[in-house]
Amino acid sequence: MHSNAIESSLFSLVFDQASFLAFVTDREGTILRASRYAEELIGRELSGLPFADILINFAQAFNLEQALAAAGTQLLSVTMQNGKPQTFCFHFDDCGERILALGDPTHHDNEALHSSLIALNGEVSNLNRELQKKTVELEKLNELKSRFIGTTAHDLRNPIGGIYGLSKLLMEEATASGDERYAEIFTEMRGSTGFMLGLIENLLSAVTIESGVMQLTLEATDLNELIASNVRRNRIVADARGIGLHVAHAEPLPAIQLDRLKMHQVLNNLISNAVKFSARGSVVTVSAARESTAVVVAVEDRGPGIPASEFQKLFTPFQQTTVRSPDGEAGSGLGLSIVKAIVEEHGGRIGVESEVGVGTTFRVWLPLPTARHPANKEFSNDQG
Repeated sequence: MHSNAIESSLFSLVFDQASFLAFVTDREGTILRASRYAEELIGRELSGLPFADILINFAQAFNLEQALAAAGTQLLSVTMQNGKPQTFCFHFDDCGERILALGDPTHHDNEALHSSLIALNGEVSNLNRELQKKTVELEKLNELKSRFIGTTAHDLRNPIGGIYGLSKLLMEEATASGDERYAEIFTEMRGSTGFMLGLIENLLSAVTIESGVMQLTLEATDLNELIASNVRRNRIVADARGIGLHVAHAEPLPAIQLDRLKMHQVLNNLISNAVKFSARGSVVTVSAARESTAVVVAVEDRGPGIPASEFQKLFTPFQQTTVRSPDGEAGSGLGLSIVKAIVEEHGGRIGVESEVGVGTTFRVWLPLPTARHPANKEFSNDQG
């Protein structure tokens, strides 16, 4: 192939097929020919236009002679078809009567990307250091918060517990003497102090669970007796609200290794919650039955029910649903999260079934000694 043919082929390759900007101008800077790629990007016929007209002059007007005299490549911004600028790395070649200008976006884009990545990496490192600093500060604040709550709740528990015991004694004496007015007052006092005592116990339990140091003191436990005890404890409030509280037929159950105090807290939370959200004249039923590998305790109410859209809030600390008790009372959002933690620490699991306008049933599965079950992590949450 002759040299002229080779030059013609190269020229055709550059101007008709290559993916970079290519221009031939005269010494005055008028474009004599532009590559197909350049005209597609810029979006118009370029022949006959001054080369400077396709450039965006951010600093100073373009001068072709200065561009030829400058060593190396130059970064110039070209107006694209969409009206936005794009920067290219241009090389100018003096061919006598003609000037060849080639613009390549690749080199500049790589350099810009590299510089951007370096800058971004520096910003990420700074943010990471700041995040670690804030994390340490938050951990200290959380520890301080937990100590404050724990200390305050502990200091409040003893005097309120004393008031609770005294109100119970006065209520019994007033009832025995036939003084219905004082018996009613002391009953209300006992109910209020019992409620406060429950909140304090929940706060103390929440702090213990959050710290990850919950310890169980296991002993052989008669679950039917524990259920009956908690039903008796909540019956006073249930009677005052006009709500029936019953234990379903209790079948014989084997002794289970439980932490009596913590399981008492589980049952009390579930039963008191059911009573709180039940309407006057309705019934709360507590039952226990043996399955093949577990004992199942169920607390069923005929309250307002929980919307399915709010199930995700159940068992999450300090989360509350929109459900309210008949007297408008809302919970702390702690009760069921504590119940879940205690049950799972025993190797059990808890679940809920609920239908709006029908009621709610909570079930607790406690494994028998021959079958310890892993806790089920997928559940729903507290009505309050």
